[in-house]
Amino acid sequence: MKVILLKDVAKVGKQYESKNVAPGYARNFLLPNKLAEIATEKALARLELVKSLHEEKTKETEALLIKELNKIKDATITLKEKANKKGHLFAGIHAEKLLEHIKNKLGLELYVEHIKLEKPIKELGKYTVEIHIQDKSAQLTVVVEEDK
Repeated sequence: MKVILLKDVAKVGKQYESKNVAPGYARNFLLPNKLAEIATEKALARLELVKSLHEEKTKETEALLIKELNKIKDATITLKEKANKKGHLFAGIHAEKLLEHIKNKLGLELYVEHIKLEKPIKELGKYTVEIHIQDKSAQLTVVVEEDK
């Protein structure tokens, strides 16, 4: 059965892609959870329009973000997290959490895919995190301190 994905679905595809899936999977999982819709001719025509609008918006947003990279270059974000006596954090800091702090402290609307974090931060200390937007990049300093 051919469907149009309305959201990213693991091991199936990304948003706005048209995919062939098993009919039972579509009827029992994708359609009831509003993750996909049946790919009719009308829906496919609408998909092309939505896809082009989404790409334009993404390009505009990234163009603005490239201008804002200068704010990131010299910025330092300090996070206070709970840690044990050895300095190990109870909960690791992932890109999603960094994204929230960048938005709150620097006022930038980034996406998770822009933050290049090899592995979650799990210890107190000072870290350098790279932000990549298209072919430009900047480094952000993240300081993790103990929350008492």
